[in-house]
Amino acid sequence: GWTLAGMAAINKTDDGSTGAALTGGSLTTGVAGETLTFTGQTGTFANQNVADDIAVTVSNTVLGDGTGGLASNYSLTQPTVAAANIERKVVTIAGMAAINKTYEGSTVAALTGG
Repeated sequence: GWTLAGMAAINKTDDGSTGAALTGGSLTTGVAGETLTFTGQTGTFANQNVADDIAVTVSNTVLGDGTGGLASNYSLTQPTVAAANIERKVVTIAGMAAINKTYEGSTVAALTGG
């Protein structure tokens, strides 16, 4: 079988899922004048938690016919990609306001909204 080379998983901001975006990749048949295509690949993080260097697996990659190359003449080993990161999502609180108060000597403010 043949293996795709140069495919990478892209770091992402936490969205609660294990889906990983993939980029790149090339395939060489080793036969002059033959090329193949590939489609359908999906990436999956080992877990959905924020961390660095999370393992990513690739699945569902399918070979397609190319210039002079027939996919049926080849088998494909799913590619291995380097680990990627899931980064913290920034959360913003909107609509919060301090409530007016009568002076009582402290700096504590009551808040409303948000």
